[in-house]
Amino acid sequence: MIELVRDPDSVKIGFYQSVLEDAGIQTYLRNADGSNMAGVMIFDVYPALCVVNDSDVHY
Repeated sequence: MIELVRDPDSVKIGFYQSVLEDAGIQTYLRNADGSNMAGVMIFDVYPALCVVNDSDVHY
């Protein structure tokens, strides 16, 4: 599993996830509820979009 992006904006993460899944790439959303913590701006709890299969990521 490879993390692609981490952002406090869950709408942006959801858009990226939709684009990837529409292309047939399986994704996983880590810390989906992290951005709902009022007033907390800690990078480690931001929603993170990951690609499940490493072979789907090309550098």
